Amino acid sequence: MKTIGISFLDITHPHVWTRADIFRDMEGVTLRSVWEPKDGKGAKTFADRYGVTIADSAEAVLKDRKVDAVVVESFTQNMADLTIKALEAGKAVLLEKPAANSPENMKRIVEASRRSTSLLQIGYMMRQGSMVDFARTVLKRRILGRVTAARFHVSVPAPDAVTPWFNLKDDIGGVLFEDGCHMLDIILHLMGRPRRVSAFVPKYKDLGRRHGHMFEDAAVVNLDWGTCVGTMTMIGWEANEWIETWEMDFYGADGTLQVGLLPASSRLYLREDKAGYRKGWTNHQETQFNVSWLDTTAKHVWHAVQNRTFFAREAAQFVQAVRGRRRTAGVTASDALQTMEVIQAAYQSSASGRFVDL
Repeated sequence: MKTIGISFLDITHPHVWTRADIFRDMEGVTLRSVWEPKDGKGAKTFADRYGVTIADSAEAVLKDRKVDAVVVESFTQNMADLTIKALEAGKAVLLEKPAANSPENMKRIVEASRRSTSLLQIGYMMRQGSMVDFARTVLKRRILGRVTAARFHVSVPAPDAVTPWFNLKDDIGGVLFEDGCHMLDIILHLMGRPRRVSAFVPKYKDLGRRHGHMFEDAAVVNLDWGTCVGTMTMIGWEANEWIETWEMDFYGADGTLQVGLLPASSRLYLREDKAGYRKGWTNHQETQFNVSWLDTTAKHVWHAVQNRTFFAREAAQFVQAVRGRRRTAGVTASDALQTMEVIQAAYQSSASGRFVDL
């Protein structure tokens, strides 16, 4: 079995520590190097933690023949340039979500991916959850019958709306863009591209005066598929643990499905026996929060994700694709562009007070 060499181009996003932990522990994978474009303090901590070398430049990483793949964990404004360079150098790329800071830069990545023979996988790891698979199966098999409405919730725990990743001046938005993108990726994965979007994306004056953050505090996004409508609420100041209240509900003529992403749970209601499920409610509790989502005591980053539920499957999928020399695996650049275009439409709708056609 060929050993896969993986290096890291920037380590700004807190997801990098969980991904590095997982890759370090995988059989047949070697962590080789890290590059950081700032003062190098983070790179020193990273190198000490994982036993890798510190590269002088991104180009030095990309010239290393023993590097088969790179993980791009930069701020969003740098993602397009780094990813395009890596693809042109023939490296496989695992790119942090939302994958760019604007649809224009995301389109550059899509075009580069089309030109390249290298693998590009976008790090929307939430899509890898078991309950997403279950919801997809239920919808695909039409177990709920004719579905006419859906409801989704996603949130950020207070006071994380003020942290750097939600306040990047070159981004198209804040918590809706940087974290709501996870749920919208799942929504489009399950239900396809909506035909139009309307939204209300407010920034509240009292919170703005108190915290001085740049972007929105909450959002309501309405999605119209022509045969079904959906609503997603996004809260930037929630009390609960991260991910704990992220939910999806689907309403059909024959049944109802309620899903929690983490802890993984579902409630399926059917009017009559169908597809191996009995009439009435079927409840499923797959996981509990035996490992919290965040390690808020971590010294190496402002937040470190310690729950590996979604990341482990993503990493295995990525390494298998690199080893098999496949061009696509998991979430594609085109998927990420579609998600970003829906988010941009939400901001445009909120500003204009009108529906935005896609």
